[in-house]
Amino acid sequence: MSHATKNWDKTCRLELLCSALLVWGLLLVTSLSQASVASSTQTLGQSTEQGSGSLMVSSVAGDSRELPRLNTDFSLRVSGMVVQATVTQVFINDSDQWLEGKYVFPLPSNSAVNGLTIRIGDRLIEGEIKEKQAARKIFLKARAQGKKASLVEQQRPNMFTNQVTNIAPGEQIKVELRYLQTLRYDHGEFSLRIPMTITPRYVPGHTREEPMVELGVQKATVQGGGWAFNTDQVPDASFVTPPQRSVAELEMVNRGVGPVNDDVLDSTLTNVATVHITLTPGFELASLTSPFHQISSEKQSDNYTISTKKPWVLMNRDFVLRWRPVANQAPVAAFFSESILFSGNVTDEGDVDEDNDVEEGSFEAGKVEHHGLLLVMPPTQIMTQHLQSRELVLVIDTSGSMAGTSMEQAKQALLVALERLSDKDYFNVIEFNSHTYPLFDRSVIANQENINKAKRKVLSLQANGGTEMRGALQMALMPPELPGAEEEKVSTRVRQVVFITDGSVSNEETLFTYIVNNVGKSRLFTVAIGSAPNGYFMKKAAQFGRGLYTSIGSVHEVRSTMSALFEKISKPLLVDISVTFHNAGLTEYYPTKTPDLYADQPLMMYVKLAEKTDTVTIQGEYEGRYWQQDVVPNWNASHEGVGTLWARQKIEYLMDEAVRQGNSDQFRQEITLLAIHYKIMSRYTSFVAVDKTPSRLQSNLVKRDIPNSMPAGSTQPVPSVAYPNTALGINGMVVSGSLLLFLGLLILCWKQDRLVLRTHYPICQGGGV
Repeated sequence: MSHATKNWDKTCRLELLCSALLVWGLLLVTSLSQASVASSTQTLGQSTEQGSGSLMVSSVAGDSRELPRLNTDFSLRVSGMVVQATVTQVFINDSDQWLEGKYVFPLPSNSAVNGLTIRIGDRLIEGEIKEKQAARKIFLKARAQGKKASLVEQQRPNMFTNQVTNIAPGEQIKVELRYLQTLRYDHGEFSLRIPMTITPRYVPGHTREEPMVELGVQKATVQGGGWAFNTDQVPDASFVTPPQRSVAELEMVNRGVGPVNDDVLDSTLTNVATVHITLTPGFELASLTSPFHQISSEKQSDNYTISTKKPWVLMNRDFVLRWRPVANQAPVAAFFSESILFSGNVTDEGDVDEDNDVEEGSFEAGKVEHHGLLLVMPPTQIMTQHLQSRELVLVIDTSGSMAGTSMEQAKQALLVALERLSDKDYFNVIEFNSHTYPLFDRSVIANQENINKAKRKVLSLQANGGTEMRGALQMALMPPELPGAEEEKVSTRVRQVVFITDGSVSNEETLFTYIVNNVGKSRLFTVAIGSAPNGYFMKKAAQFGRGLYTSIGSVHEVRSTMSALFEKISKPLLVDISVTFHNAGLTEYYPTKTPDLYADQPLMMYVKLAEKTDTVTIQGEYEGRYWQQDVVPNWNASHEGVGTLWARQKIEYLMDEAVRQGNSDQFRQEITLLAIHYKIMSRYTSFVAVDKTPSRLQSNLVKRDIPNSMPAGSTQPVPSVAYPNTALGINGMVVSGSLLLFLGLLILCWKQDRLVLRTHYPICQGGGV
């Protein structure tokens, strides 16, 4: 073969390579475009968790006009430890087209959603509880028939999705959701939190293709309308990543309608809320405060009425209310009761999808069920300095979602923790984002030199990258192997892991499983950071880690909150606890195993009894001595909702057991029947409401998305459609890297091609002919 022929073959190979690269690049761009379209079109798969209520409506025709949310009202009644809440969100279709909207909203992680009402124009539609697939089929059939309908699904225990279809041009819709919850008591203070927005969730894993599946009368992909694709680690990522808007953008949108008057609730505003609370605590209050909002309160007889000072607030941070009883008036023990008469039928025809493996079930007709909520405060703590050596592992999240005030709060919390170390303690500091970085190879003695080194490291921390939490948990919960003598010495230490993060992850269940299987002798204490942390993850992680959960909402709370936490965890206050319900017959209570209690941590137990108990006895060991408390229930004072809260607690227990046993759907049958029996939302049950009369006959249906608010104080970039920034996943990095690699190969190919041409075709060397 001649030299020219060889070079000609080389040139051809280069041209073929360039052509192949070009085709590969076009395929990449095409696939990404299709994936982007797929992620923005409406689908009806399984769902997940979210932030401030936001109507998500994505147009098939690419229509980007908004469907404004006029306002959201939170109306709550608090009596004793029980909260009855109604969330009312008002939307209007200001377009000239028929709309279908989907909105995502947060609720407290311990809420029991037990009611749905939709008002569209002059129509009132009551929701019914159904098995999830059955509810979805009812909704799809109603949509196809042109009937107004709503489908509400649980995505996470603290996030829900509502789809509303066939909204006529100019119509106003009002969505009312009702839920129950119990209060939080900590450090002598009662508190109530109303979630209003979310921090964008990090999505780990590799994007996966979604097949077309049969959903009622049509086919669709299991893909939501969020900015992230579903992945192998988060199969429902597209359902838990709704669009969001920055505070600056929100202000621009609101001011675009004219001057904004803070003293008037303007119906043209969006992402704003009103708050009204009626509080009946059962004792005189020493203080009543809201740390993040200005409030006004008025006392009438035994009730307090509370609202925000201004008629509305932006939905960019959680609303928190706290109250403290006057000295010596805090309840020592209480038993809230409710008796319920059930008809006997758990499931009727249509409640359960015929293609589902959930069987129909029933309870004994006419049976009365007695329920109780037991609250017992531990004895007053006798402060004693801990003498046992401990190993304190401090873990801090420095991912992109922590950018802004959250990062400053976390750093201050770490510094306070370092100050509380004694010279008998050992410690380490672990930073994590996309990777995990320990300060020391293993825990070191808490001398001044090591503490100063840790403080310098903490002050230099910055937020950036993803939230790869499993690596941090692995390093924190599994101490390094040590020589025999040293390991024996280490085994006598109390090992405590303090995890400081906003909990901005979407693979919660995977992380829970890891904690359960690897916590060993360690105790995991979680500290939630920021204006809108993922409370569900933070609370459950601490529970599975046999520790405590606390939260910090501003820099001003850091020292008091962290000091209180470390005072508590010096040692449990009340141990070996047992509870006896006298003359109650068969009882079923949750939690089934009573945990050790720390200072100012109450015992709360939810119970169902065959007969009305006359006395409840709580026993335990306190400061090495026997301790007992008796409670006499008052069955004449019924507390509505206690039975529903018991059912919610049992569902949570079953879900926790599924995590421990590694089979998330193990108790699906039992949970479904229980949720339908008590008419509450769950992973396997949904609310669906359908109008009887068709209203849309021939017109096309348009879908759009409306974003949530970014959390107050966050400087994290707003996530973009499909490819998130910083802590929001790896898709953007993969795409950017692929495109850069493609461009680099093209340049290399072009240079090699010019070299061959110049060698054998001098006319190509430049300078003209």
